Amino acid sequence: DDEENGEVILHLNEKELTQLESDLPHVLLDIYWYWQAIINKPKTVRREGEKVGRNDPCPCGSGKKYKACCGK
Repeated sequence: DDEENGEVILHLNEKELTQLESDLPHVLLDIYWYWQAIINKPKTVRREGEKVGRNDPCPCGSGKKYKACCGK
């Protein structure tokens, strides 16, 4: 390794260069799939209202208990 004008210059032999060239597509694919996972991360769902218990009246307004209405 040498440094010229603040840049690092690598000196690779033919075997090392061939290995880097063969690894490049796999490394790029790994980077792509990593960012796809980050971008498509599911959002956390937060409840806006109060928690409805099983025996509380159903919030839909039917007059039934939650467990017998929308909680089925």
